[in-house]
Amino acid sequence: MKNYETDLSGVSLNLTDEIVDWSIKLSFDICDLGVANFYSKDSILYQLEIENNVIKNCVFEENILIEIKKLSHAIKFEDCTFKKKLLITGACKITEVDSGEIINFTLEGGSVKEFVIRGLKANCKFYINPQGNKKIESLEIETFKIENSQFLENFKLHNCKVKELIIDDTDFEKNADFYKSSFLTKTANCFNAINFKKLALFGETHFEGKLIFKYVTFEGMCHFNSALLDNGLDLEYTNIKENINFYGINIKDKSNTSQETYRIIKHNFEKLGNKIEANRYHALELAQKRIELKNDKSSDWKERWVFNLHHWSSVHSTNWFRVILWILFVGILTIGFVNIRLIIELIFNPSLFKIEYIFKAWTELCQFIYIGYMEDKLKDHPLTFLFNKISLGYLYYQFLMSVRKDTRK
Repeated sequence: MKNYETDLSGVSLNLTDEIVDWSIKLSFDICDLGVANFYSKDSILYQLEIENNVIKNCVFEENILIEIKKLSHAIKFEDCTFKKKLLITGACKITEVDSGEIINFTLEGGSVKEFVIRGLKANCKFYINPQGNKKIESLEIETFKIENSQFLENFKLHNCKVKELIIDDTDFEKNADFYKSSFLTKTANCFNAINFKKLALFGETHFEGKLIFKYVTFEGMCHFNSALLDNGLDLEYTNIKENINFYGINIKDKSNTSQETYRIIKHNFEKLGNKIEANRYHALELAQKRIELKNDKSSDWKERWVFNLHHWSSVHSTNWFRVILWILFVGILTIGFVNIRLIIELIFNPSLFKIEYIFKAWTELCQFIYIGYMEDKLKDHPLTFLFNKISLGYLYYQFLMSVRKDTRK
């Protein structure tokens, strides 16, 4: 056994001649001595002293397997490059430490080609590029997977650029924080069979692919403050026990998010007392329902017609300006119905046109857009009268709903 006690700063580890499968196994089971054991399969290659519990500026040329067995001191990888696979596993136990000392496993800065956490039971805080008081550059990960693992303490994935993300069959017993991370795959980003027992934080995250939570339970609070979702969100198969705060969330492709997901978002805004955002997502829920009715040819045509009318008139009670345009249009149509004979005569004999007709039309427009106008001029045309009052009644209601959308539904 070779024993090298040396500073790891700038060391490049290339053990190509000895590698089989995972190449190198780094076992933290005697870290109370400040020593890391590097293995090749079952044979110990050498030991490297960890200076102040930090492995700094290393370049790992081959696959790395890190097995965490027992920790008595915090372990930190700083600005290290993993050119192939980094696999972390093991059942981490915390040995007795001085009161107040925090035990954590930290990976800060650098880059990883393939980052896999599999079969890990982490009884320590597990931090990937945590953002503290000092500014830390983003950590680049091509593929990030967590499978069949359990985090008994806080988990952080901060300010990372991840090209492919899969988290499957994992329990986060305490806080799980994905702050400011970007997930750059165009395909779906899937959280599958996950239990978030405490806080789940997705503040300022960016998902280029659709964000899917499937068979996920949120037992504690969750927030998506200022999250950017390019390709939509799927919450249909989630179990939500506490509130989720979606304030500031930006869903770019609104057509790729289901009616049920919009209903969940709306419901959570209502629970938090945010009527403004609740009404906005209520409108998106109805709009998505209209699309589903359009694609479902077996649905009732009367229901499709009502939804379309509600959309055309006011975009589901959210666009007051469109309602005003419709009210003016009803007034113009009423003028045309009441004066149909004069209009036909002027079409065939334009020379009969008088300038006073313009002022007359303006006066009648003001009269006919007023729902309380009941003069004989309109009553002499019963069908026009019925059309005018029913249309204005509906549009007045839509206008009131639209201008009150920021207070109550």
